Amino acid sequence: MVRRRRTGIALAVSALVAGCAGNSFSANEQVGSPQAGSAGESTGGTTHADGDSTGGGGAPVAGTPGQGGSAQGGSRNVAGAPSLGGAGGVGIAGGVGIAGAAGAAPGACSPDAPFGMPAPVLGGVNSADDELSPRLSSDELTIYIARHITNDASAPTNLYAAIRPDLHAPFDLAVGLAINTDASDGDPMLTSDGKTLFFSSDRPNGLGEFDLYQASRSLTSLPFTTASTVPDLNSTGSEVQPFSSSDGELWFSYRKPGANSAYHLRRAPRAGVGFGGAVTVMELDSPSEDSWPMLSADKLTIYYASQRTDGGALGKADIWRARRKGPSAVFDSPSEVKELSSPATDYPGWISADNCRLYLASNRSGSQGYDILVATRAPTP
Repeated sequence: MVRRRRTGIALAVSALVAGCAGNSFSANEQVGSPQAGSAGESTGGTTHADGDSTGGGGAPVAGTPGQGGSAQGGSRNVAGAPSLGGAGGVGIAGGVGIAGAAGAAPGACSPDAPFGMPAPVLGGVNSADDELSPRLSSDELTIYIARHITNDASAPTNLYAAIRPDLHAPFDLAVGLAINTDASDGDPMLTSDGKTLFFSSDRPNGLGEFDLYQASRSLTSLPFTTASTVPDLNSTGSEVQPFSSSDGELWFSYRKPGANSAYHLRRAPRAGVGFGGAVTVMELDSPSEDSWPMLSADKLTIYYASQRTDGGALGKADIWRARRKGPSAVFDSPSEVKELSSPATDYPGWISADNCRLYLASNRSGSQGYDILVATRAPTP
């Protein structure tokens, strides 16, 4: 399922909205999460066993400052085109704070109902490049993605983020994060409090081929500016696609050193400032590649991508699901989620707290490479 090339994605969002739909942004490479509400999440680029490159390294934002540099001036109104200020790129300083209603969420759905047909996320998230690893803030107003130039194995993946004023609005233009480097930075994952962003990278100071990193901030209105390796979890192999569950447990995909190894799912409990020993999730493991773990808020349902061929799987990497009776119980046998899978490659990214909307990345027919899609369960009558 997932072999990683160079990947990276960066983003920080913060603009205060005083009960209005117009947001203005300053010209820098920073995106923070909304002040009113919780934070978003992560993904990164990888190259899969089937030969697909799913890294997220798109072309740099015009006028992006050099590493460690800052951007001055320039602003963009939601309704207008970006204006570049000096040497700075289009960026977002901080998060979106909303004084007043942010738009009512869609009606409740049955968590057992099938999803509707996945459709492209509206706004400035998708491009001619590959977009992967959609992770959202808990209020769904900020989305973090990885972007990678389509069909260019030498290009790095980069981290991006985009915001919207409410659930019914399209996302603004995605901008690169300040923590991007010349290496591949991908698989962004925001914790529920919005203060930590996990991601994967092949930066030269890492322990293995790809390692897990984290960036922290004291306030969600601030950008992520520095990152360090996640303690206790990295190895000489590859650790990618982190997913932080509601109780702080970290799930990720691991493979042994070497491009011919397959990815498998691991999880590690939170232990102080670090994590306990990571273990393979044996009840979900298969001889094929299993990757991109994503849990529901109550931890009773997991979605992930697998290349297993049992159960009438449709394509190269399909979306599978398993359920369990309690947040610490063993998962039941997984099954393919047929309405979310296609003959192409499909990766789950994030599911809303009410289980009604699931975001995924796919290169199915009609996409320009990999795009971010969303599938919705119909409201309960």
